[in-house]
This record gives sequence, structure tokens and C-alpha cells, in this order.
Amino acid sequence: MGVDKAKASGRAAVAQMKAVPVADPLYGTGYVRAGGQADGQFIHATRVWATKSPAESKGEWDQYKLLATIPEDKAFQPMEAPGCAMVKT
Repeated sequence: MGVDKAKASGRAAVAQMKAVPVADPLYGTGYVRAGGQADGQFIHATRVWATKSPAESKGEWDQYKLLATIPEDKAFQPMEAPGCAMVKT
């Protein structure tokens, strides 16, 4: 989608990807981190799962239970954090 809207320019395609919210079937909604020193990280809520015991499972595909959801603002280290190799100071 980004390349189509950006008319096939690589830099324009990346800018378009960073400008559009993402709806990923596995990770849910989020965005590609953009801005001056951005690293292009996909920022989204993160889920913590545990494997169910055989007694807890109600079928062949019922194997995990959700323990917690970490909001996107807590799930990823901020760009301003010291020690991030992607940030050039």
C-alpha cells in the first residue's frame, strides 16, 4: 500500500508507512514509530500468555490463557531512553 501511494519512491514509501496506522491480524493495531530520530519500530500493545494445563483446556486448539495486556506506551522502550543503539546523539 505504501509504495502505491508514494508512486514507488523508496523514501516516500517509508514515509507513507510511518504515516498510516497499522491493523495487523497477529499484533493488533499500532503504528510505525516516526519522527526525527525514529527507528521504524512497530509500536503496539503486547500480550503475555501462559500455556493451559490439560485440565484447563477445553479442546485441541484451546492451549493458552491471556495473563496481561501491556499497553503500547509501556511495551516498548522510548527513543529517549539511554543506551538505545538506534539513536545517534
